[in-house]
Amino acid sequence: MPWYASFYRKQGKKWLLVFIIDFVSLFIFEMILIAIEPIWADFNEYLGDFIGFKANYVLIFLLIIGIPLTYSVVLLTINLKKIFTINRIDPHIAHKILATILIVVINALLFIMLDLFGEEAAIVSHLFEYISILIFIGGAISIAIIADPILAIIKTSIRQPKSILILSCYIISYGFIFSLPFLYVPAIVIKGPFPPKPGIVGHRGAAHLAPENTIKAAVLAVNYGCVGWESDVMISYDGVPFLMHDSTLKRTTNVEVIFSDRADLRASNFTLSEIKQLDAGSWFVDSDPYYAIAKGLITPTQAEEYRGIKIPTFEEALNFTRDNNLIFDFDLRRPPEGHPYRQQFYNICIDLIVSTGIEDKIWIPTGDELFNVIEDKAPNITKMRSACSVGEFLDSDYDQINTHYSLSNTQFKEYSEANISVVVYTVDFIERYSQLWCLGVSYVKTNDPHKFTDLTQPLWYLPVDLYYSLWIAINTLCLVSVILLNFLIRRENN
Repeated sequence: MPWYASFYRKQGKKWLLVFIIDFVSLFIFEMILIAIEPIWADFNEYLGDFIGFKANYVLIFLLIIGIPLTYSVVLLTINLKKIFTINRIDPHIAHKILATILIVVINALLFIMLDLFGEEAAIVSHLFEYISILIFIGGAISIAIIADPILAIIKTSIRQPKSILILSCYIISYGFIFSLPFLYVPAIVIKGPFPPKPGIVGHRGAAHLAPENTIKAAVLAVNYGCVGWESDVMISYDGVPFLMHDSTLKRTTNVEVIFSDRADLRASNFTLSEIKQLDAGSWFVDSDPYYAIAKGLITPTQAEEYRGIKIPTFEEALNFTRDNNLIFDFDLRRPPEGHPYRQQFYNICIDLIVSTGIEDKIWIPTGDELFNVIEDKAPNITKMRSACSVGEFLDSDYDQINTHYSLSNTQFKEYSEANISVVVYTVDFIERYSQLWCLGVSYVKTNDPHKFTDLTQPLWYLPVDLYYSLWIAINTLCLVSVILLNFLIRRENN
């Protein structure tokens, strides 16, 4: 008797299916948590601000999920053994209830987690897409394995509507599995010439290796071969532009110690002399927010050198950019209404750029007002805009697209085919960097430039002709092999 005929007669199969779903749900959840390791720090920071207590929440989740995952493995193993030895399973009511609850809770948690990630949740689909070829092969093997059972069922009642329906569903499923790789071509499949490696731009310097938006972080970016660095520019209360990302100084300085009664004020409400009193490096050493010290990426001795470093002025950052022949990409964060330099902010910054003589090395995301200031005073500055259609971009006077890595691969391909320069932020996953490389992206901003410096090619890729040939060969081989194997087993049994 074929294995599937025997299995069909076993009792309790529905609970075995529940236990399988339970295990798969827990396993996928755990694997996703492990796979998103490069953004653990951001997730922990978000939850820490929300809860009011700093901790490694992702690691806690991993340990907690490990308990029901172990339980599901044991439960599934015991019941698989039972169903193949005594032909039936009848789990205790507690196991039935707990397994059902776990399925609901884990999938709800997964949905909530992906919702909390916002744009960053796109990395999950990109990681699945990165291994989609393996998923395609698994689908081909699965559809081939059930070919023999399907044919056996149909043979017993070939003319019944039920058999015709089963056969139709199988043919449609097989057609879908076979055609899916042609309809959904992964990003790592390259059409045409192999694209050049995307230039690496250090996001806020090398923000996961040194205190962000400091000259020290920019030095590390240079050391790891970055062609440029990215930052954020504000203006002090006495009219001096400086580098800072957050609206306040609390996260990245010791402002709560030096100016305890003003710590919650906007960063732009401090004068330059006050800003220069702050320590912009010790927070990084004390909290090790991105585990750079814990992982050995920087030594404790190197970390101690960060203590006491200062927030740089915009002019200092421009001079560093010029002296190291870098690209400087920055956002101009205009102060709020009531600030004495709100109206002059753009002009002050553009005048500083002109005075350093590096207009052609400057990239700025621009709105209408800033666009006009740049066109009037420094037209050689590269003006960036957010993602839009190819036609819309070509009809505009912008020079470059500046977009998040969650943009669809189809859109990236369209930009590449139209020879549009694209800068993608903030890419800390080698897998996504490899995909963007294959898609022909021009530049990538990253907090972790050390991950990409020594890459001479994507982690893996396939020319399109080889991809199609391999897929046809694999699909055909899977189907023929399984049918032949079942034929040999039947002949041996007879």
